[in-house]
Amino acid sequence: IVSREKTGKYRFIEVKTVSHETYRPEENMHPQKVARLMRVVEVYLVSHGITDEWQFDLVCVYLNPQTKSARIKHLENVILGG
Repeated sequence: IVSREKTGKYRFIEVKTVSHETYRPEENMHPQKVARLMRVVEVYLVSHGITDEWQFDLVCVYLNPQTKSARIKHLENVILGG
């Protein structure tokens, strides 16, 4: 997800969903994934001529199939950028 705040700052948001809590989606942000995501962000910024400040967030969605509910955890600035 790419969004732009009223301040002009861009947010790149990765959403990870799991249906059990034995796995933590944030643990999947290993160096190779971070490098790949940085390339994606850089290409987006250059191709759209964006020089504004930006940040990369991770949203983790934990689904509980038994209760049919979800819990969300928003981690900000997981990749430091502009």
